Amino acid sequence: YTSAAMRTLFSYSGKARFSGRILDFEIYGKALKILVTYHQRKPLRDTLSRSGNASFEEKEENDIAKTDRCVVRNQAYRRGEFNIRERHNERKNECYGNGDILPERSGLNLHFKRCNGTYEQAFSRMVESGEISLRGLKADAKVFDEMVFDVNTAYFENHGGYEYAKAFFEEAYRLAVREAGGEQYVLSAVMHADERNRALSEQYGRDVFHYHLHVVYVPVVDKEIKWSKRCKDPDLVGTTKEVIKQVSHSKKWPRFKDEKGAWVNSYSLLQD
Repeated sequence: YTSAAMRTLFSYSGKARFSGRILDFEIYGKALKILVTYHQRKPLRDTLSRSGNASFEEKEENDIAKTDRCVVRNQAYRRGEFNIRERHNERKNECYGNGDILPERSGLNLHFKRCNGTYEQAFSRMVESGEISLRGLKADAKVFDEMVFDVNTAYFENHGGYEYAKAFFEEAYRLAVREAGGEQYVLSAVMHADERNRALSEQYGRDVFHYHLHVVYVPVVDKEIKWSKRCKDPDLVGTTKEVIKQVSHSKKWPRFKDEKGAWVNSYSLLQD
């Protein structure tokens, strides 16, 4: 891909700045993962500025072994899957398939937004209040998304561990809120600090933990509702009656064609 093409692919309201070679990316089935490369010793605030602009550092070919990567994954789920995601994210399971999750450390998991009630209850309240609309959706439609911000474990281990991870993901959460369209659409955001990295723990001879952030949110877009021909006032027909916040994963993150004509999915600021 050319630098110009990646500038188009990654731009976000004209605020993306590029100062070097194109970024690495991989496509995994339906999920587009962009591996955001930035040099070691440069914290997130230098890579993703508080001003809301994304600034990506140049990656030299011979620096591959010396760089760290942040991966943002976005996955859509159906309404019946609220409980599954909640039990994992909020650590409500009694046991986990991942034997490296240590329940005794779950108290260190940090919420940037704690859900008021269950995910399902919070979602239902938003529907009932009219804050969001399910108008036109099929019964099995995907109605909520989850972003997972993930960084290689060694990065945090080399930059201050738990305290550094908290500051890093606080800024990542701000990006997620902007991508979601506002904090009101975020159901829960929690940084996990209770998952042990087995390989690094064995390498260092002590427990090393893998920090990452889960952000569960409702994907919404503005939808204009027009006056129909049934309206008694002919001057109103075809004009905007109201604007609703429609729940829609596909419209929030529409597909587009890349330079080669292949369809790809767009997701968060760090991905597209």
